Amino acid sequence: LLPMIYVALYSHTDEMFRAAHAFCLTRWHHYWNGKLSIFLNDTLGTDFSYFIGDDITVDMLGERFTYQGGGLTRELALEGRGVRPDSGDPTTEGYKAAAFYNRLDIDPMTKLCLFSDGNDVEDVIYFDRTFEAGGIIKAPCAIGTRLTNDFRPLFKPLSIVMKVTRVFVEGLGWIDTGKLTQNRDKANGSPAFVERASRIVDYTTKYSQQPLV
Repeated sequence: LLPMIYVALYSHTDEMFRAAHAFCLTRWHHYWNGKLSIFLNDTLGTDFSYFIGDDITVDMLGERFTYQGGGLTRELALEGRGVRPDSGDPTTEGYKAAAFYNRLDIDPMTKLCLFSDGNDVEDVIYFDRTFEAGGIIKAPCAIGTRLTNDFRPLFKPLSIVMKVTRVFVEGLGWIDTGKLTQNRDKANGSPAFVERASRIVDYTTKYSQQPLV
């Protein structure tokens, strides 16, 4: 929820909007001294999170923030424990996470790729064999709903998720926010927010699958 709030709080300009995700996670990382540093990477899409370019310094309402143009930073990649894909094709996302670390000369086997999108036991086994045993990236899993509520095919699990839809920003009033994700069917937010966010972060994912839980 917090990155969604930051995107609204720093929506004054497109430049601030684009920097808000990394700004939020950097503040979080520093506040907790690196102890809670497995980063949800799909708020504005994982392609954006994994983008690393030249250093850019942005004035975030009086606080200077330097990042590399994407949703994560070199600092977060180096010091954080890993990432948590929560949408998109899981196999693709696992290899993308490993490639992100490799581009920064960080051994992916020292990082975690915590899959958490509607997993079941079969998924856990697959991720372990494909990624961890394969030496690609460490791949623990969060099973979530299906660990305690897997009654397929008798019942379909309820999908109950809290999301922020608007944030009050002093001087601007109520500002829409939302989440793009790496799955178009999981995206939420007003049409105006989705259009603006997609333009600013170059959101082009074509992956689409009805959420399972």
